[in-house]
Amino acid sequence: MERYTKKNERFKAEEGKGSKKSRTFLTERERRALFNDRFFDLKNLIPNPTKGGEASIVQDGIVYINELRRLVSELKYLVEKCKAQQH
Repeated sequence: MERYTKKNERFKAEEGKGSKKSRTFLTERERRALFNDRFFDLKNLIPNPTKGGEASIVQDGIVYINELRRLVSELKYLVEKCKAQQH
């Protein structure tokens, strides 16, 4: 999901112009913009993210995924327990 920004529009307008060096520079800027967009998306998926940089976003994501895995395991256990009690 790409966020609309004036920078994104400027990148697109500048594409195709200039030397190989400037194209490489634009490609790198686009890569960084995409990377930042993905971090923004990840941060929005995490409940109560801590403030900080990219490392804290990744750490929060890891903690949240592990919490979800634990919850899935617990729910599977409860489902099996309920099934066993019904039989």
